[in-house]
Amino acid sequence: LPPLTPQKKATDFCQCDCRGFLCFMEDPAASAVKKSKWNIIYPIYINSKRTLPEGRRIAIEKAVENPTCQEIKDVLTFYKYECEIEADKAYPRDWMVKGRIRVKLKNDDGTPVKPEFPNERALLVQVAKLIPKLQSRVSGKKDGAAGSSSSSQSAKSSKKSKRK
Repeated sequence: LPPLTPQKKATDFCQCDCRGFLCFMEDPAASAVKKSKWNIIYPIYINSKRTLPEGRRIAIEKAVENPTCQEIKDVLTFYKYECEIEADKAYPRDWMVKGRIRVKLKNDDGTPVKPEFPNERALLVQVAKLIPKLQSRVSGKKDGAAGSSSSSQSAKSSKKSKRK
């Protein structure tokens, strides 16, 4: 006879205190499988500095300059999409740029989560439209513009003092 192996108990798989009786806790492996079906958005898809062969997926007029994963995630959470950043992943055509976002665009039955964005391209265009309006971008431009104008003023004043 083969040796008897102990059968696995329900508590081996469950991480709560239910002891396996009517457990409604979601299996972590099952949620990982569900997330693997989500769409992937790389920042390169909406980067205006990239060409179509380099990976940009929307028109250059609608794209935004050098978006980050966090900015894309901020816009997606504004639209109440389920999403998560995978910081250790890279775009295959440009593997030096790290980071991508997984987003749930479709329900289990195949219908879009948000009817106003029926596909990934419509969502990419809207994300690219909102990124320049983010507070991090707006406040960064104001600070940068003030710094550049003051430096140009000091350069002009130094030129005038040299002439005199």
